Amino acid sequence: MTTQERTELLHRLDAADRWLTRIYDPTRSVKHRCGLWNFLMRAADPKLKQILVTTRLMDEQSVNYWDSIYGRN
Repeated sequence: MTTQERTELLHRLDAADRWLTRIYDPTRSVKHRCGLWNFLMRAADPKLKQILVTTRLMDEQSVNYWDSIYGRN
C-alpha cells in the first residue's frame, strides 16, 4: 500500500467515524438517522460504503455477543 493509498484510507475511516457518530446519535430522531443512512448508501463512494457497512455489522455482532453474556439491562 502506498502512502497515498494509506492517506485515502485514513480519510475514509475518519469520514465513516463522523457519519456513524451522527447515525448512532440518540438525540436525533429515528427518521433522521434512517435518512442519513439512506443518503450515505446512495451517495457515498463504494469504498466508504464498504467501511460503513462493515463497521455497522461488527457493531451489531459485538452487541449480540455482549447481550448473550450479560443480557440487556
